[in-house]
Amino acid sequence: MPASTRDAFSSLEALSPVDGRYRAATAPLRELLSEAGLIGERVRIESSWLLHLSASVPQLAAAALAPAVLARAQQLAGEPDADAAEAVKAIEARINHDVKAVEYYVRQQLAAAGATEAALELVHFGCTSEDINNLSYARILQVARQRLRETLGARIQELTALAQRYAATAMLARTHGRSPTSRHACGVRSDAGPL
Repeated sequence: MPASTRDAFSSLEALSPVDGRYRAATAPLRELLSEAGLIGERVRIESSWLLHLSASVPQLAAAALAPAVLARAQQLAGEPDADAAEAVKAIEARINHDVKAVEYYVRQQLAAAGATEAALELVHFGCTSEDINNLSYARILQVARQRLRETLGARIQELTALAQRYAATAMLARTHGRSPTSRHACGVRSDAGPL
């Protein structure tokens, strides 16, 4: 099937205009608001929680993480690996639980860095899936809001510049079939009645 036909077909299968007709316009938010984005944020939250426990509650068994484990946890809390979402989805396919799959992924990554079994028990310690989800959604929405504000701010500046540039330009049109679109542009006083 030719690429253009394949793209058109996939657009027709879209569940909403956001991933169909408006896919290009929403592309800057895809990495953030997609399932892969959510998984990445969950990995950050799980890892950040472990780092918090390690720093704040040193009396917990194995809270003092080995340097390699600490470094790996910091990497995951900052920017998860590019293949993290796929790895998490593979785990989820086996266990049928999305947040637990993230926990297992983080545990695997830390185990590979040399974490002890006791240290691995601190991953997700005292958390529910909703704790992880709520924090993940909140952080995603915070970043999305900032990106949208920047985009809307740029569009507002463009529209303001266009409005100022064309403020005195007459438009040949009538509104409601009776009065000129712009009385000022047509030389009609603002207190004059309809033409």
